[in-house]
Amino acid sequence: MAKKLKNSNKNIASVLFVIVIILLCLSCLVYFFKKPIQIESFYSEVAVMNNTGINVNSTALTFGGIIPSSSASRKVIFENKYDFVVNAHVSANGSIAKFMSFQKDWQIEAGETKMIMFSVEVPLDTKEGTYDGYVSIEIFKAGLF
Repeated sequence: MAKKLKNSNKNIASVLFVIVIILLCLSCLVYFFKKPIQIESFYSEVAVMNNTGINVNSTALTFGGIIPSSSASRKVIFENKYDFVVNAHVSANGSIAKFMSFQKDWQIEAGETKMIMFSVEVPLDTKEGTYDGYVSIEIFKAGLF
């Protein structure tokens, strides 16, 4: 009886060990395949003031000067130069993020070009000043999980 119990405990330990190894391997695969293949990050800024101003800049996402209770929009053109479908995840940080709106997740076919619209809407009670931060676009290979 004691021998049966000992063998049973060994079998349970062996099964648990195999399960742990499988889970570790799956975790590594998910981590490896879910890393972005490309990250684009660019400066973003809006100036809240009592008059409007235009800022044309092709290297940053600038909205110029806007009056409280108004809005402005800009677009970023993204071209998928990969020969496979990608998923793009867009995020913003910094003091400008609370004013920004945009579609966060995109799927872009191989060779396809997408126009990603960004808008800032400044509430009436916003204090004058410059609000800035960064917008990031993380690109992942689609269809892995």
